[in-house]
Amino acid sequence: HPMQVSQQDSHITHAVLGNQESVSMGVSNDAALMHIFSATLYTYPKLATVREIVCNAWDAHIAAGITNRPIEVTVDSRGVTVRDFGFGIPHAKIGEIYGTYGNSTKRDDSTVTGGFGLGSKAPFAYTDNFEVVSHHVGTKTVYRVSKSSMEKGGKPTINKIVDMPTTETGMQVSFSMLNSSDVDTFLQLVKEVIQFGEIPVKLNDEVVDLVLPMSKSNTGYLIN
Repeated sequence: HPMQVSQQDSHITHAVLGNQESVSMGVSNDAALMHIFSATLYTYPKLATVREIVCNAWDAHIAAGITNRPIEVTVDSRGVTVRDFGFGIPHAKIGEIYGTYGNSTKRDDSTVTGGFGLGSKAPFAYTDNFEVVSHHVGTKTVYRVSKSSMEKGGKPTINKIVDMPTTETGMQVSFSMLNSSDVDTFLQLVKEVIQFGEIPVKLNDEVVDLVLPMSKSNTGYLIN
């Protein structure tokens, strides 16, 4: 019998003998499963939320070759907003990036973080919906990403709200503050992420001084 290898890379899990019918497997877009992937994926949901969207923004600057420019982060009583000035995302790719788990634009790029398409949905670890604004090739498009939408019978959705002309580029991700007491927590978490990641950030209109340059440590340790 001919033998068909199930995977073409180094982690082959099994082989199939003969020519039996193969049934493909997938993952449902059910809201409950989406909740499990997002809300229970992270031990520290608030940390994960800011870490993932800040790192995604910085990765956009790496990809665009603009690492001399800081990303912009706002944290106040209204919520958290992270803005990068990379290339933005075309409308045709939004669903693929923000609506699909297990798919990533970064799988083959070792210079950036991520690889399973989880980080872009990280705000779901804190909130049920968030806003994404893409500035790409002359068009600014605003989307609402929802974990469970009435329009789709409770399934997760990405709704395009509006688009308009723009001369800007880049992505903006924002979510509302659920509790006023979370403001200080998110401020502290953002500061931790950008210090340890050595990411240049303008936080609430002020450039953050990177005082813990891990890359300059000879031992791999720092004393704070």
